[in-house]
Amino acid sequence: MNFSRTFPVTAWLWRRLTSRPARLIYLGVLVIVIVPGIALRVEAALFQRRVLKVMSALSSLRIGVTQRAEVLSRMAQFEVREDHRNKSGCEADDCLFIEVSSPKLSDWALRKAGWSGHYKLYTVLSWWGFRMRGLEAYVDLDSDKVSDLGYRFVLSTPDPYDEIVINARSMSSAGRFTGIIDAIADESPDYGVSHHWRRPALNTNVYFTRSTTPELLSHAFRLRLECLWSVRGCLTANQLLPEAEYDRIGIERAASDRLIGPNQCPDWILPGRARDAESILLVEVKNSGPAFIANDDGSHFRRANFRLLRVLKGDPGVSVDKIVVGSEIWRGERAHNSAFDLLKPGQRLLVFLRGDRDRDGYASCEEIAATDSAVQTIETSLATGERQP
Repeated sequence: MNFSRTFPVTAWLWRRLTSRPARLIYLGVLVIVIVPGIALRVEAALFQRRVLKVMSALSSLRIGVTQRAEVLSRMAQFEVREDHRNKSGCEADDCLFIEVSSPKLSDWALRKAGWSGHYKLYTVLSWWGFRMRGLEAYVDLDSDKVSDLGYRFVLSTPDPYDEIVINARSMSSAGRFTGIIDAIADESPDYGVSHHWRRPALNTNVYFTRSTTPELLSHAFRLRLECLWSVRGCLTANQLLPEAEYDRIGIERAASDRLIGPNQCPDWILPGRARDAESILLVEVKNSGPAFIANDDGSHFRRANFRLLRVLKGDPGVSVDKIVVGSEIWRGERAHNSAFDLLKPGQRLLVFLRGDRDRDGYASCEEIAATDSAVQTIETSLATGERQP
């Protein structure tokens, strides 16, 4: 059977598709589109390798332990910039910086498309493999030992309005990171994960202290960058730090379970409180007013006056009159505040105050029963903390 006679249109189309001009077009597409796309992904894979090496080196450092010589040895394979005190915002004796950036061509192409309003072109370029990305890591040294460390990782997405930002850094305490001491900081005082409230899908912040366990610390530095060289690219921060996100969910769930359980403020949360609270007072309830409703949510409050017995930490002149205590705690869901039932004359309490004393009455464990074990735990933790460097 003669194929060209039986299917003349198909035969004609086949000749056109396999002709020399057509083959030249295929070769042009291969050279112009596919080869650069492969090259961009190879470069992305090399970028991933460099970043992961930096993460491995950073995660092996220990605050207050690792010496300067060992830091430089572990970072010898990187281009390290050294700045001294008061330079580039550095407040330590010395600061080491490592930067891994994307190719200038990627930065130029995407910025040009974005600034000119060609958003579809921006998306096509991103799918092709053009992606802005950058890592800035730092290690601060005081007395020739690591005092702080962290990194900031930024990555573009196919949407010109969006970029993924990961921040991980060491902190002296949970309270310094969150600005308050709450149920989350109580549950995990040395390690925390949060998302920016405006763009939670694109922003992840991780903090850790010198007391963070090696396992949790590794989660803060275990970036997953396989999506960096995929066709679709990276879309959310949780793709890059999935284990940290699992940690966040677990910590928040454990905190919520504790607040609705029979023992909201166990003694094991007190060492963290001793370290992070601005003021800790041992007081006795003088009197408390009747319950009143201040908000439309129906929750009750009481104003209590205390007799100051002893200042365990903080300002000795702090006032303990007219402190508002709420009947409920808010942590994703309502829970009864056990401190509300302790406002009886003669009851001894431990009171934890924030620096600004801005008490909304909804925070957990701002007042707890001053049992012998609780007071002893606070005193022991304070004494131990004073001896630490």
